[in-house]
Amino acid sequence: MGLALMKALRSRLAGTPHTDPASDFRAMRVPPCLRLETILDSPAVPLQERSRHGWNPSDCSASFTVTADGLTAKRSPVAWSTDSIRGKEGFAAGLHVWEITWPAAQRGSHAVVGVSTVDGALQAPGFSALVGSDGESWGWELGRNELHHGGAKVGTYPLAGPAGSRPPLAVPDAVLVVLDADAGTLGFAVDRHYLGTAFSGLGRGKFHPSVSAVWGDCEIGIRYLNGMQRQPQPLMDLCRRVVRLSVGPERETATRSLPLPPAIKRFLLYR
Repeated sequence: MGLALMKALRSRLAGTPHTDPASDFRAMRVPPCLRLETILDSPAVPLQERSRHGWNPSDCSASFTVTADGLTAKRSPVAWSTDSIRGKEGFAAGLHVWEITWPAAQRGSHAVVGVSTVDGALQAPGFSALVGSDGESWGWELGRNELHHGGAKVGTYPLAGPAGSRPPLAVPDAVLVVLDADAGTLGFAVDRHYLGTAFSGLGRGKFHPSVSAVWGDCEIGIRYLNGMQRQPQPLMDLCRRVVRLSVGPERETATRSLPLPPAIKRFLLYR
Protein backbone atom coordinates (compact mmCIF):
# COMPACT_ATOMS: atom_id res chain seq x y z
CA MET A 1 0.00 0.00 0.00
CA GLY A 2 2.87 2.38 0.79
CA LEU A 3 4.35 2.01 -2.71
CA ALA A 4 0.96 2.55 -4.34
CA LEU A 5 0.37 5.64 -2.22
CA MET A 6 3.77 7.12 -3.14
CA LYS A 7 3.06 6.60 -6.83
CA ALA A 8 -0.34 8.26 -6.46
CA LEU A 9 1.14 11.23 -4.62
CA ARG A 10 3.89 11.73 -7.16
CA SER A 11 1.28 11.95 -9.90
CA ARG A 12 -0.21 15.05 -8.24
CA LEU A 13 1.11 18.59 -8.45
CA ALA A 14 2.22 19.96 -5.10
CA GLY A 15 1.04 23.47 -4.25
CA THR A 16 0.19 25.85 -1.45
CA PRO A 17 -3.42 25.31 -0.36
CA HIS A 18 -6.21 27.81 -0.83
CA THR A 19 -4.10 30.54 -2.45
CA ASP A 20 -5.24 32.77 -5.30
CA PRO A 21 -2.65 32.58 -8.13
CA ALA A 22 -4.09 35.70 -9.79
CA SER A 23 -3.75 37.88 -6.69
CA ASP A 24 -1.71 41.09 -6.80
CA PHE A 25 -0.18 39.95 -3.52
CA ARG A 26 1.23 36.70 -4.88
CA ALA A 27 4.61 38.23 -5.79
CA MET A 28 5.01 39.43 -2.19
CA ARG A 29 4.20 36.10 -0.61
CA VAL A 30 6.55 34.87 2.12
CA PRO A 31 6.78 31.12 2.81
CA PRO A 32 4.90 30.50 6.08
CA CYS A 33 6.29 28.44 8.91
CA LEU A 34 5.01 24.90 9.36
CA ARG A 35 2.68 25.85 12.21
CA LEU A 36 1.04 28.55 10.10
CA GLU A 37 0.79 26.25 7.08
CA THR A 38 -0.97 23.70 9.27
CA ILE A 39 -3.45 26.25 10.64
CA LEU A 40 -4.27 27.55 7.15
CA ASP A 41 -4.87 23.99 5.99
CA SER A 42 -7.01 23.03 9.00
CA PRO A 43 -10.75 23.50 9.47
CA ALA A 44 -11.84 26.59 11.40
CA VAL A 45 -13.01 26.15 14.98
CA PRO A 46 -16.60 24.87 15.27
CA LEU A 47 -19.39 27.38 14.79
CA GLN A 48 -20.46 27.17 18.43
CA GLU A 49 -16.98 28.34 19.52
CA ARG A 50 -16.71 31.32 17.20
CA SER A 51 -18.79 33.67 19.33
CA ARG A 52 -16.28 33.15 22.15
CA HIS A 53 -13.72 34.76 19.85
CA GLY A 54 -16.09 37.46 18.59
CA TRP A 55 -16.23 41.21 19.16
CA ASN A 56 -16.57 42.44 22.72
CA PRO A 57 -19.52 44.85 23.13
CA SER A 58 -18.03 45.95 26.47
CA ASP A 59 -14.62 46.80 25.02
CA CYS A 60 -15.30 49.30 22.27
CA SER A 61 -16.18 52.88 21.49
CA ALA A 62 -19.79 53.86 22.17
CA SER A 63 -20.16 54.26 18.40
CA PHE A 64 -19.99 50.48 17.87
CA THR A 65 -22.77 47.94 18.26
CA VAL A 66 -22.31 44.18 18.05
CA THR A 67 -24.65 41.50 16.70
CA ALA A 68 -26.01 38.89 19.09
CA ASP A 69 -23.55 36.24 17.90
CA GLY A 70 -20.63 38.63 18.39
CA LEU A 71 -19.32 38.10 14.87
CA THR A 72 -20.19 41.49 13.33
CA ALA A 73 -19.55 45.00 14.61
CA LYS A 74 -21.29 48.04 13.13
CA ARG A 75 -20.12 51.61 13.56
CA SER A 76 -22.74 54.34 13.80
CA PRO A 77 -22.34 57.36 11.47
CA VAL A 78 -20.73 59.67 14.04
CA ALA A 79 -19.10 62.74 12.50
CA TRP A 80 -15.44 63.63 13.00
CA SER A 81 -14.58 60.65 15.12
CA THR A 82 -12.43 57.54 14.91
CA ASP A 83 -13.67 54.50 16.82
CA SER A 84 -12.22 51.13 17.76
CA ILE A 85 -13.39 47.74 18.99
CA ARG A 86 -11.54 44.73 20.38
CA GLY A 87 -12.18 41.01 20.37
CA LYS A 88 -13.31 39.15 23.48
CA GLU A 89 -10.33 36.83 23.57
CA GLY A 90 -6.79 38.05 24.04
CA PHE A 91 -3.75 35.89 23.38
CA ALA A 92 -0.60 35.80 25.50
CA ALA A 93 0.88 32.63 24.00
CA GLY A 94 0.65 30.54 20.85
CA LEU A 95 0.14 31.22 17.15
CA HIS A 96 -3.35 32.45 16.26
CA VAL A 97 -5.08 33.30 13.00
CA TRP A 98 -8.39 35.08 12.49
CA GLU A 99 -10.18 36.58 9.52
CA ILE A 100 -11.44 40.16 9.38
CA THR A 101 -14.13 40.75 6.77
CA TRP A 102 -14.50 44.43 5.90
CA PRO A 103 -16.04 45.45 2.56
CA ALA A 104 -13.65 47.75 0.72
CA ALA A 105 -16.51 50.14 -0.08
CA GLN A 106 -17.11 50.67 3.66
CA ARG A 107 -13.60 51.60 4.78
CA GLY A 108 -13.14 55.30 4.19
CA SER A 109 -9.84 57.07 4.76
CA HIS A 110 -8.55 55.32 7.89
CA ALA A 111 -9.45 51.64 8.06
CA VAL A 112 -7.02 49.84 10.37
CA VAL A 113 -6.70 46.16 11.29
CA GLY A 114 -4.38 44.81 13.96
CA VAL A 115 -4.08 44.05 17.67
CA SER A 116 -4.05 45.97 20.93
CA THR A 117 -3.89 45.40 24.65
CA VAL A 118 -6.79 46.37 26.90
CA ASP A 119 -5.05 49.71 27.42
CA GLY A 120 -5.22 50.72 23.77
CA ALA A 121 -7.34 53.78 22.88
CA LEU A 122 -10.93 53.17 21.77
CA GLN A 123 -11.93 56.63 20.51
CA ALA A 124 -10.26 59.78 19.22
CA PRO A 125 -11.54 63.03 17.68
CA GLY A 126 -10.98 63.51 13.98
CA PHE A 127 -9.79 60.86 11.54
CA SER A 128 -6.71 58.84 12.41
CA ALA A 129 -5.10 55.42 12.49
CA LEU A 130 -6.41 54.76 15.98
CA VAL A 131 -5.13 51.18 16.16
CA GLY A 132 -1.45 52.09 16.21
CA SER A 133 -1.92 55.52 17.76
CA ASP A 134 -0.22 54.51 21.02
CA GLY A 135 2.27 52.06 22.45
CA GLU A 136 -0.51 49.55 23.21
CA SER A 137 -1.64 48.87 19.63
CA TRP A 138 -0.25 47.83 16.26
CA GLY A 139 -2.21 48.38 13.05
CA TRP A 140 -2.17 48.01 9.27
CA GLU A 141 -3.99 50.88 7.53
CA LEU A 142 -5.53 49.12 4.56
CA GLY A 143 -6.06 52.01 2.16
CA ARG A 144 -2.48 53.29 2.18
CA ASN A 145 -0.85 49.99 3.18
CA GLU A 146 0.78 51.80 6.13
CA LEU A 147 1.95 50.31 9.42
CA HIS A 148 1.25 52.33 12.57
CA HIS A 149 2.50 51.97 16.13
CA GLY A 150 3.24 54.41 18.92
CA GLY A 151 1.38 57.22 17.18
CA ALA A 152 3.58 57.12 14.10
CA LYS A 153 3.80 55.53 10.67
CA VAL A 154 6.56 52.96 11.00
CA GLY A 155 6.57 51.52 7.49
CA THR A 156 4.55 50.17 4.59
CA TYR A 157 3.32 46.63 4.17
CA PRO A 158 3.87 44.45 2.28
CA LEU A 159 7.45 45.51 1.67
CA ALA A 160 7.77 47.90 -1.25
CA GLY A 161 10.56 45.96 -2.95
CA PRO A 162 13.90 47.09 -4.41
CA ALA A 163 12.51 50.35 -5.76
CA GLY A 164 11.57 51.41 -2.26
CA SER A 165 8.15 52.68 -3.25
CA ARG A 166 5.00 51.49 -5.01
CA PRO A 167 1.37 52.53 -5.23
CA PRO A 168 -0.82 51.02 -2.49
CA LEU A 169 -2.28 47.64 -3.31
CA ALA A 170 -6.05 47.23 -3.15
CA VAL A 171 -6.73 45.00 -0.16
CA PRO A 172 -9.78 42.75 -0.74
CA ASP A 173 -12.73 42.37 1.62
CA ALA A 174 -11.13 39.61 3.72
CA VAL A 175 -7.78 39.79 5.54
CA LEU A 176 -6.17 37.15 7.75
CA VAL A 177 -4.38 38.37 10.86
CA VAL A 178 -1.48 36.21 12.07
CA LEU A 179 -0.36 36.74 15.66
CA ASP A 180 2.57 34.81 17.09
CA ALA A 181 2.36 35.77 20.74
CA ASP A 182 5.35 33.57 21.59
CA ALA A 183 7.67 35.34 19.15
CA GLY A 184 6.00 38.74 19.59
CA THR A 185 5.22 39.19 15.89
CA LEU A 186 2.20 40.23 13.86
CA GLY A 187 1.62 39.59 10.17
CA PHE A 188 -1.18 39.35 7.63
CA ALA A 189 -2.31 37.14 4.76
CA VAL A 190 -4.31 38.29 1.74
CA ASP A 191 -5.90 35.83 -0.71
CA ARG A 192 -4.24 33.21 1.54
CA HIS A 193 -0.81 34.57 0.59
CA TYR A 194 1.13 35.17 3.79
CA LEU A 195 2.93 38.51 3.48
CA GLY A 196 5.48 38.05 6.24
CA THR A 197 6.09 39.83 9.53
CA ALA A 198 4.65 43.33 9.73
CA PHE A 199 5.55 44.01 13.36
CA SER A 200 8.08 42.42 15.68
CA GLY A 201 8.99 43.09 19.28
CA LEU A 202 5.42 43.16 20.59
CA GLY A 203 6.77 42.02 23.95
CA ARG A 204 4.85 40.13 26.59
CA GLY A 205 1.18 40.76 27.14
CA LYS A 206 -2.28 39.75 26.05
CA PHE A 207 -3.12 40.91 22.54
CA HIS A 208 -6.69 41.28 21.30
CA PRO A 209 -7.96 41.45 17.71
CA SER A 210 -8.67 45.13 17.01
CA VAL A 211 -9.96 47.41 14.27
CA SER A 212 -10.56 51.13 14.06
CA ALA A 213 -12.89 52.87 11.62
CA VAL A 214 -14.22 56.24 10.51
CA TRP A 215 -16.86 55.12 8.01
CA GLY A 216 -20.46 55.40 9.16
CA ASP A 217 -22.54 52.22 9.05
CA CYS A 218 -19.56 50.04 8.14
CA GLU A 219 -19.93 46.40 9.18
CA ILE A 220 -16.83 44.48 10.18
CA GLY A 221 -16.86 40.72 10.66
CA ILE A 222 -14.49 38.55 12.65
CA ARG A 223 -13.96 34.80 12.40
CA TYR A 224 -11.36 33.00 14.47
CA LEU A 225 -9.80 30.26 12.36
CA ASN A 226 -7.52 28.35 14.70
CA GLY A 227 -4.50 28.45 16.96
CA MET A 228 -1.54 26.33 17.96
CA GLN A 229 0.81 26.32 20.92
CA ARG A 230 4.58 26.23 20.52
CA GLN A 231 5.25 22.53 20.94
CA PRO A 232 6.17 19.63 18.64
CA GLN A 233 3.30 18.55 16.42
CA PRO A 234 2.16 14.92 16.52
CA LEU A 235 3.65 12.75 13.78
CA MET A 236 0.16 11.87 12.51
CA ASP A 237 -0.63 15.55 11.97
CA LEU A 238 2.65 16.12 10.15
CA CYS A 239 1.99 13.13 7.88
CA ARG A 240 -1.52 14.40 7.12
CA ARG A 241 -0.09 17.78 6.23
CA VAL A 242 2.43 16.25 3.79
CA VAL A 243 -0.22 14.14 2.07
CA ARG A 244 -2.69 17.03 1.77
CA LEU A 245 0.01 19.27 0.32
CA SER A 246 1.05 16.59 -2.17
CA VAL A 247 -2.41 15.94 -3.58
CA GLY A 248 -2.83 19.61 -4.52
CA PRO A 249 -5.67 22.09 -4.04
CA GLU A 250 -8.51 19.73 -5.05
CA ARG A 251 -8.40 18.03 -1.69
CA GLU A 252 -11.80 16.34 -1.68
CA THR A 253 -11.64 14.68 -5.09
CA ALA A 254 -7.94 13.85 -4.98
CA THR A 255 -8.02 12.29 -1.52
CA ARG A 256 -10.97 10.06 -2.37
CA SER A 257 -9.03 8.63 -5.31
CA LEU A 258 -6.02 7.60 -3.20
CA PRO A 259 -5.49 3.84 -2.60
CA LEU A 260 -6.22 4.12 1.12
CA PRO A 261 -8.76 2.64 3.58
CA PRO A 262 -11.86 4.82 4.21
CA ALA A 263 -10.78 5.57 7.79
CA ILE A 264 -7.50 7.12 6.62
CA LYS A 265 -9.28 9.13 3.95
CA ARG A 266 -11.60 10.54 6.61
CA PHE A 267 -8.57 11.43 8.71
CA LEU A 268 -6.97 13.27 5.78
CA LEU A 269 -10.21 15.19 5.20
CA TYR A 270 -10.60 16.12 8.89
CA ARG A 271 -13.83 14.11 9.08
